[in-house]
Amino acid sequence: MFRIESFGSGSGGNCYRLTYNNQSIVIDCGFRLNALYRKGFTLSDVKGVLISHAHNDHCKGVADLLKHGAVVYMSDDTRRTLDLRYNFLCRQLNAGDTVKIGEFTVKAFDLQHDIPNIGFLIKAGDNVIVYITDSYYCKYRFKGVTHMMIEINHSYETIERSLHAGTLNKALYKRLKTSHFSLENAIQFLKSCDLSHLKEVRILHLSQDNGDAELFKYEVERLTGVLVSVER
Repeated sequence: MFRIESFGSGSGGNCYRLTYNNQSIVIDCGFRLNALYRKGFTLSDVKGVLISHAHNDHCKGVADLLKHGAVVYMSDDTRRTLDLRYNFLCRQLNAGDTVKIGEFTVKAFDLQHDIPNIGFLIKAGDNVIVYITDSYYCKYRFKGVTHMMIEINHSYETIERSLHAGTLNKALYKRLKTSHFSLENAIQFLKSCDLSHLKEVRILHLSQDNGDAELFKYEVERLTGVLVSVER
């Protein structure tokens, strides 16, 4: 059986667990372990942890994970930023690399953010999962995907409205447009992929101030015709 669990999604912290055949991998860990334990998280069946980039809401729990013996995979840029290049439990996984972690095969690909960032194409049995967050664009097109885990942080309409209302400053407005997936870009990305095997879409990293969960869910459901959920 294949299962996806979310332990938090957004600027306050991101953490997801994928389980297949009683083995798990974790994608990002933006919480301390004690906080995750209170949400029902366990490390007992975790075979590896994938870290997309070095922003705190995606890697805050890395030190705890390593202290408890978890094997953590990240790009060399992220290892350098977190000063973990010489930790033997911290393994290098750069864009273009593929690694086998228990029941999971993971390929990393580069994303466009304001620091080095990678996404993941993950295969487990007949399940094919794409994970993309903190990127305003993805240049890759995927086939045979069954589960999309994709950021939709804002829409151009919502940030324009916030800018004119004075609730969003120009610097953050520009950063959002060049560092996080908008609804418009996410829809174009989904249209460019093969959706013939798609079973579900998980919307990640919704902006508290500039996201519209109901609208984003509706638009993705209308395009894909599959189950869509918004992770918080």
